[in-house]
Amino acid sequence: MRVLKNALYLGAMQLSNILVALIVTPYITRIFGSELLGINSFGLAVVTNFSIFGLFGITLYGVREIAKVRDSPHLLQDTFSRCITFQLFFSAIAVLIYLGWILTTRDGFAYYYLLFTLYLLGTATDLTWFYGGLERFDRVAIRTVLMRVFGGLLVFLLIRQREQLYLLILIQQGTVLLSNLFYWLPLRIYNIRISLQPIRITLRKIFVPCLRLFLPIVFTTLLLTIDRILLGYLSTKQEVAIYDYTARLVRIAIIVVSVLGNVLLPRFAYLWSNNLRDEFNSTLRKQQFYSLFTSAFVAGLLFITSTDVCAILFGETFQGAARLLQFLIFTVCLTGLALYHIGMAVGREKQILRALILATLCNVVCNVILIPHYGSWGAAISYVATELLLQFYYMFILRDLLPFRYLLRLFAPLLLVVSVGCWGLTQLHTTSLITELLLRSTLFALGYLTFGLLLFSEARAFLRSLIERLHGSKK
Repeated sequence: MRVLKNALYLGAMQLSNILVALIVTPYITRIFGSELLGINSFGLAVVTNFSIFGLFGITLYGVREIAKVRDSPHLLQDTFSRCITFQLFFSAIAVLIYLGWILTTRDGFAYYYLLFTLYLLGTATDLTWFYGGLERFDRVAIRTVLMRVFGGLLVFLLIRQREQLYLLILIQQGTVLLSNLFYWLPLRIYNIRISLQPIRITLRKIFVPCLRLFLPIVFTTLLLTIDRILLGYLSTKQEVAIYDYTARLVRIAIIVVSVLGNVLLPRFAYLWSNNLRDEFNSTLRKQQFYSLFTSAFVAGLLFITSTDVCAILFGETFQGAARLLQFLIFTVCLTGLALYHIGMAVGREKQILRALILATLCNVVCNVILIPHYGSWGAAISYVATELLLQFYYMFILRDLLPFRYLLRLFAPLLLVVSVGCWGLTQLHTTSLITELLLRSTLFALGYLTFGLLLFSEARAFLRSLIERLHGSKK
């Protein structure tokens, strides 16, 4: 029950971010256009890498360590103080290095890049690792949702013209900072005092284990951002925006289907560290089913509605976005299996690091070769190729844990259902974009869920369990 609640709370936070982004996107794309939004996308891609250095692996290390000591108040306080000291120390260094990078830029947009220091301050105060280790996302969910909605309202209320790009950055990054500050308010419920430890002792205790976790995160972040950075240097800011805003829709889909994997990371770590193999395997099997079932649904739904979604969300300067989206969407199913989180939970950081290094090198080489000739399509081809390589490498790393026969039994019918649904519904056209979007979405959802219930006993069991819970809550 705790897992379901955490999934719902984390899903609510992710959904609020998605809905606000979807509502705001049509407004800002038509005000700023792809060229100005490309500046925003490029600056965000760059600062994201500096923020990862500021966290220096504490997001995963903190989740694992807090999960281990959550039943001991004394050890919980000591672990929290050590982790927050480490985080603030490296965040301060990240801010200084980022300011140095701004001084080296020569594209005339340094003023905008300076505003992204708010993003670094936001990551410096991020405590999601603490609540993740406790498996208590409910403590921050409502506050986070309200802050994101507030940020979306500010965009509509304050932004009116192209010259206000600075204000868009201030609102977006400022609300992230405020949202993270809210994470500190419930600490007193757990009797946590905000105290720091000597930095020398802290580094001696956790620098090496955090470094092992930091390196995979660095390469993961590079895989998510290097295409935008190279587009900014090797192509135009307009190409950055076209690729970035299309890829954001794919990232939204990945976030949705990865919720369960994120929620279960501390559970997997706890079961594995306590040698509870039977329960670990049972939990893994359930997670793989629900993740694959959900990811196939989301990928198919986004594919059949891509033309309508891009026409509604993006302005005239985002030509070719729908085709790009259809090409990128195929990576969602494999990414949704959360293989990275499983590997990190069972302590296979070294193997994951090798996979990420190989994928990053492949991604950089492909981008450098393809972007000058094909722009955003070059970045898209590089992303799909390296993502497929990376996910299959993860499968190889986890080959002794993953139920491959079970996954194959799931994947084959899901692929057939989604392929038939996509082929049939893309032939359906109406005179109204909204009507077409709703009709395609509704028919695909009804067809997919119907066949899912007919084909998979796991789906029927989940539906029965959900009905019983709802019936019990009414009593």
